[in-house]
Amino acid sequence: MSRLQKLRLDAVLAVDLAYHYYQQTHDSEGLAADPLWTAPDGVYCALNPHQPELTHYLQQVLQQMATDGTISDILQQYKPAQLNDSATD
Repeated sequence: MSRLQKLRLDAVLAVDLAYHYYQQTHDSEGLAADPLWTAPDGVYCALNPHQPELTHYLQQVLQQMATDGTISDILQQYKPAQLNDSATD
């Protein structure tokens, strides 16, 4: 996105979390996003198929984190305040 700000690119495709994080951590004046044309992608975790016990354990832990809201809480810190506020309305 810094290349976009330096006019070295015409457009950048980015997932919403990466874009919002960039906005929070960099001077993103002049950047504008059009989030209206696509739905956000899902979040995936790749696991090593050669480690079945570890894979099973990680799946259980990730499921528990999704169920108890831990993952949602972590992702909230990468979203701008106005998105966090509207998510709780």
